[in-house]
Amino acid sequence: MFVDELINNKKYKEALDYLKDLNDEESLYKRAVCLYNLERFDELNTFCELYLENAGKHYYEMLLLNVDGLTKIKNYDTAVSLLEEELKMPWIPMQYEEKIRIAYSYLIKLKNDLNNNSSYFDSLNNEELVTTLEKISEYRNKDKTLNLNFDLGYALSLLNVISKRNVRLFLPYIKDFLINPNKVMYLKVILIEILKSQGVNENLKVVNDKLYLINPINANDIFMNANITVILNLIEEKMDLKDNNMFQYMETLLVGYLASIYPNKINDEENKYIAAALYMVANNNNYLTVNEDELINNFSLNKELFNRYYQKIANVEIY
Repeated sequence: MFVDELINNKKYKEALDYLKDLNDEESLYKRAVCLYNLERFDELNTFCELYLENAGKHYYEMLLLNVDGLTKIKNYDTAVSLLEEELKMPWIPMQYEEKIRIAYSYLIKLKNDLNNNSSYFDSLNNEELVTTLEKISEYRNKDKTLNLNFDLGYALSLLNVISKRNVRLFLPYIKDFLINPNKVMYLKVILIEILKSQGVNENLKVVNDKLYLINPINANDIFMNANITVILNLIEEKMDLKDNNMFQYMETLLVGYLASIYPNKINDEENKYIAAALYMVANNNNYLTVNEDELINNFSLNKELFNRYYQKIANVEIY
């Protein structure tokens, strides 16, 4: 219990002095948590590799810590390989499968930003682009087979190419995409913004939680939403967060949340609830402990209302 108190009080260096029993699984896991929070990522990744070979009861927690550590030092290829191997397994516990898929999509997006896959899609004709885009999201409704064409990063590259062409040539297909309840809302919003950028002035049916009628000319721009800056600034101010990788992850979650409620907008009163919920979801997804009562107190929130926002953001799809 003494070690747990040290960890809860963020005294990770002191806690390490008591976590030297390499035959005790709990000690090994807590040691990894300390190494992560001390940002000793090279040491963490070597340590996790040894642990994962024995597949202990904290296997999935250690896997995700390892992946996050590799991400922090920008070793994306190794992190992606670890997740791809895991996603080939016939069974992953439900509570970890979603987190592994989210981590995988996030990493592919980072790799995509570095390598820019647009060059491949530039070579496709309009029909081939439509055929490729049609595949997006299908795995969620079938057997969840891993396929890079379904990844958010690849989808964004493809949509980037479409945005440079005459989007009106894609309009019949886009209309079908927008009313398909099985397509990711995030991608629907991007398509609407592409239509808006090319001046398409037509009422379109869009399915989210219900059927909406949206004219791209008058549509909300979630990527230029002023609330994004306000919410991220609130997190930085209240929680003294300096981790750029965590900030990027939170911004991705936040845009995903704005897409999930589209075309509805958030009001200023919601900002602090979304900020706190975003902080807690992001930390939980990265296996970092957050004291909920302290968080609620820091942001001066109603606990019941906070929990509602937490559940909404925890269920956001960002892949």
